[in-house]
Amino acid sequence: MSTAPSHVSDEIKQRILLTVTQFAAKHQAFSIGGLRWLIFNGETNGFATAILKYGRGVLIDESRFFDALYSQNERSIHNMQPPDLTSTARKKLRLYLPFTTIHFFTAKW
Repeated sequence: MSTAPSHVSDEIKQRILLTVTQFAAKHQAFSIGGLRWLIFNGETNGFATAILKYGRGVLIDESRFFDALYSQNERSIHNMQPPDLTSTARKKLRLYLPFTTIHFFTAKW
């Protein structure tokens, strides 16, 4: 038997809302500090849709959190650019790559 009022939609009834501590305990890949950073920067990083604030309390909507995480991951994969190597990085690559190729060609088969 549901304790929610009849005018509350089924979608809202099925939401799992967790405090920061509960979320970190349930999903150990996320630290409390990391979650608090995501909450504080929620407007800029896309996680604001997963955060519910009431007074000083904060709840995390579990399904919306992972939706935001996956959408952020898809955006970052599609927007990847090749790294712009500085002259120092190019010099380091020139130092390491010749040794690798020389070693590869001088290996005895």
